[in-house]
Amino acid sequence: MTPPVFPGAGSWLRGAAAAMVLAGFVAGLPAAAAVIGGARALPYDQAIGRTRSAATAVLARKGSQSCLRGKLTNALLVMVASCDAAAERNALCELSNRAVVQPTWSVAFMEATAQELLELISAQAVL
Repeated sequence: MTPPVFPGAGSWLRGAAAAMVLAGFVAGLPAAAAVIGGARALPYDQAIGRTRSAATAVLARKGSQSCLRGKLTNALLVMVASCDAAAERNALCELSNRAVVQPTWSVAFMEATAQELLELISAQAVL
């Protein structure tokens, strides 16, 4: 067995991952969001547009299941970050926050979430 190229890298990486999870808890973000990549907050309206686009793609099944899962996950992570940055506390932000921490994303879950997202976005546009 050959030694690792960077001795101690495994423990450092585990420590870094633990620090990211802890940072997510401290910041009030779901731990999954902190580990996955810490999405950058966009202006709230742009985050809504990205979420609408991803939800529409899921319902139209424009892409493979894994591609659609990634698109929806990324859009929801941005939505959560943007909601936090804009201090928004509404049903769309709550749904986004709940969805990103779900451990499994079946096609049925993605479709139901996408449908609910589009309804909430439409309701916000009316207000």
